[in-house]
Amino acid sequence: MHVEYLFELLEENPLLTLADELYIKHRINVVAQTIRNSLDAMCYTIKQTHKQPADIKAERVKIRRKEYILKIMKAQADGKHVIFFDETGYNLCCARNRGWSRRGTRAVHVRDISRGQSLNVICAISEDGVEYVKYLFGSTKADTVAEFVRRLLREVVTKISLFDVVIVCDNASVHNSVTQVIEEPEFVGVEAIPLSPYSPMLKPIENTFSVFKSAVQTYLAEHCQEILTVPSGTTKTKHRAAWLRRATEYSMSAKVTSDLCPKLCRHSQRFYIPALAMADMPIGA
Repeated sequence: MHVEYLFELLEENPLLTLADELYIKHRINVVAQTIRNSLDAMCYTIKQTHKQPADIKAERVKIRRKEYILKIMKAQADGKHVIFFDETGYNLCCARNRGWSRRGTRAVHVRDISRGQSLNVICAISEDGVEYVKYLFGSTKADTVAEFVRRLLREVVTKISLFDVVIVCDNASVHNSVTQVIEEPEFVGVEAIPLSPYSPMLKPIENTFSVFKSAVQTYLAEHCQEILTVPSGTTKTKHRAAWLRRATEYSMSAKVTSDLCPKLCRHSQRFYIPALAMADMPIGA
């Protein structure tokens, strides 16, 4: 009975101190190892928590999600070329947070205390692969996104008609400029479909960035000493910016391939049926 009570608590809040909760409820003093043994027996493990927005299960969000899926399915049924785009950013602190060391010793990762300049990546993918990508230092603003979309569409129009193009963007304020761009005479025919809120599982570019950032972390870890050693004739800022750019371009070309992108697009389609049924959706799937 007491063990079942602990499981009920964990379902509601995985951050609780269970020994304290057990004492408050049943006035029973139990050592932490006893609780751990009980949880181990039921295959419970301690892991990094995943933050989930409170509104992800709200009825209004489920309705918006269903409406989005219906629009996307219609576009796909009509043979439209669906493009997903988004941006991400990171700096030299983009590194693994786990490492190997002997028992009883810390796994120490030597790095500079300076984060350095952040590098932003704006990327567009479809089932055909990477459609267009841009790297830039500094913040991403609405006019930056607008110019990215213009260049993306100028690249796409060399292969297909813009009347067959659908762009999917999320609800970030910097993406508001997309609507203005597709209203320009040069881009007549393009349709924009906004992603429903709290729906990263429906956007394959999210998993694309996960693969990409993992590759960046690996690259930076493999060249850590070279990054820390600044050669003469250059500044620390320029030296590290060059390495960050190098890691970015290598990881994008080596990992975000024409084989990966269609797989990620198909993976996001697994959530179409539960979204149409207005079921609860997981974050980070």
